[in-house]
Amino acid sequence: MGVFGYAKKTWGDNTFNMGLRYDYVNSKGKQLFVEDEEQFPGFKNKFSNISGALGFTHSFSEDFNFKANAGSAFRAPNPAELGSNGVHEGTSRYEIGNENLKAERSFQADATLEFGHSIVTGSIGIYENYIHNFIYASAKRAIQKPSLMRTIMNRLMMFIVTVR
Repeated sequence: MGVFGYAKKTWGDNTFNMGLRYDYVNSKGKQLFVEDEEQFPGFKNKFSNISGALGFTHSFSEDFNFKANAGSAFRAPNPAELGSNGVHEGTSRYEIGNENLKAERSFQADATLEFGHSIVTGSIGIYENYIHNFIYASAKRAIQKPSLMRTIMNRLMMFIVTVR
């Protein structure tokens, strides 16, 4: 379940926008025994989060502008990540879930200068993204550490020129 709101306001050459979202996920998995052997452990997990985003655009001219954004995101582990115990039919890989997984949370910021005139457009930008409690498949079962797992795609500079 989720609810969200969005607002945008323009003053002269500046535009501000913001968004807010609340998510609630209630995951339940039943314990399964086959011939007195546990195949799937039961689990009950509740995840909730408030995410937000802010954006700003300034137009220097019709051809040149600056954009900056910051935001957060959330992803609850899916039932397969929490309770798998068997061969994944699509990958032929044996997967074991982890009922102790925590929700992923990420924080992102970016800034871009854009130019566009006639047949030439270009932009240069920088962004940074941090992911806390990143959920991934590993070669062996590993309990997710309570400390911060950090994935950084950091200070990527891009320059793209397009000719129409």
